Amino acid sequence: MRIVELKVKDLEYLLKKVRELGYVVEQGPHAVLLDHSELSSYVVKKDNKIIAEIIAHYLTQYYLAEVKGASSDDEYLRELLRIKNSGVKWSIPVNNVLVIIHSDDKEFLDFINNYSDVFPVENGEEIITYYREKNPEYIKIPRILLARLLDESMS
Repeated sequence: MRIVELKVKDLEYLLKKVRELGYVVEQGPHAVLLDHSELSSYVVKKDNKIIAEIIAHYLTQYYLAEVKGASSDDEYLRELLRIKNSGVKWSIPVNNVLVIIHSDDKEFLDFINNYSDVFPVENGEEIITYYREKNPEYIKIPRILLARLLDESMS
């Protein structure tokens, strides 16, 4: 087993590409945190064998309601509904994505070692910067889930 930190700007794209390679991606635990970010884990399988687990701490399009700075609950809810009805969907990791590799699957390792992407929205860097400035402890968030998954895989 080894852990790789992967620089990802578009989580949806990463998961799509893994699926296109023929792997099954199953979402594990997921949480929406009080700072409006999200934390998820994914299990990557091939032939019912666990190849890897992915831990992602990210923002979705709904974070834009927070960025906008609504002056009332009603205004905030209207903005959330506007975003929902816009059809726009994206997930931008706040931290590097953690990949716990359980297998020496060459195709998956090559994919991870050569992965690159771009932000799914033009102002993606600005959104992440805004979040990081407002939440300086963001870097610690994935560690708890990593510890839990490592504990489970060791038992």
